[in-house]
Amino acid sequence: MQVGVDSWLNIIEDSGPLQTKLIIGNGCSVGRRSTVSAKNYIELEADVLLAPGVLIMDHNHEYSNPDLPIHAQGVTEGGRIVIGRNSWLGFGCAICCSNGALTLGRNCVVGANSVVTQSFPDFSLIAGSPAKLIKIYDLSLGQWVRVSEAASGSENLRIRI
Repeated sequence: MQVGVDSWLNIIEDSGPLQTKLIIGNGCSVGRRSTVSAKNYIELEADVLLAPGVLIMDHNHEYSNPDLPIHAQGVTEGGRIVIGRNSWLGFGCAICCSNGALTLGRNCVVGANSVVTQSFPDFSLIAGSPAKLIKIYDLSLGQWVRVSEAASGSENLRIRI
C-alpha cells in the first residue's frame, strides 16, 4: 500500500464494540491530499488506485438543528462503502454514502471531479455530479462501450448492482 503526502486516513471512534472500520487491500495506492474517513466501514479491495484529492466518506456532518453549530452536532449514522478490486478513482472525485451501502464493482473507473452517491456494477465507467453510468466493459466484445450502444447491441451484456 502506498499513501501519498498530505493524505488523511481517519477513523471515527465511538463507544460501541471494537470493530474493523477501514480495510485497504494489497497493492492499493492513495494519491496525495486524499481523505478516507470511516465511521462504519470502508473497504478498498486489492489494487485500487486513488488519484490525488479523492474523498471517500461513509458518513457526513449532522446539520439538522439550525440552532446549534454544525461542529457541535456530530456526524450522521452513515453507511458502508466497498470499492471493488482494480478500480481507479479519478482526480478530485468524491465517494459519499450517507446511509445504506454503496458498492463500486471491480474494475470501475470514476471520472475526475465526479460525485458518487450510489452503487455501480463491475466494469463501469462513471462520471458527473451526480455520477452516472457512461460506459461498461462488454466482455463479449472485449471493449468499453457507451451505455446506449450496449443496451441495443450485445445480448450477453449483464449489469448487476
